[in-house]
Amino acid sequence: MDGDTIKLVNGDSVRFLSIDSPESTGEYENDPMPYGEEASAFVKEHVPGGSLITIVFDGDKRDKYDRLLGYIELPDGRDLNKMLLEKGDAEIAYVYDDYERLGAYREAEEQAKQQNKGIWKLNG
Repeated sequence: MDGDTIKLVNGDSVRFLSIDSPESTGEYENDPMPYGEEASAFVKEHVPGGSLITIVFDGDKRDKYDRLLGYIELPDGRDLNKMLLEKGDAEIAYVYDDYERLGAYREAEEQAKQQNKGIWKLNG
């Protein structure tokens, strides 16, 4: 669907836990936002239609919009949420201090900021 939400074959939507990417869909006044289309393309590249993924839950399983909330793991074990942070196509958002992967996500985001990647180019 975009850089931080995918739709499963059963119709459920999954919102990537602990990250937020720029909007890519044009549903809002300022959309698509810078790097929104890049984030969406990155997700589509790594999770093409019909792909097998693992959703790892940490805390609430659904949000107020009834979307599943989880970390997205690719078949090779890589964490797609973290990959988006490393690439600079997302930032940490909607987190609680007790989330299991928050430390690693903060490191990934900080590295992307220091390297001026993706969305962090806009803040320089």
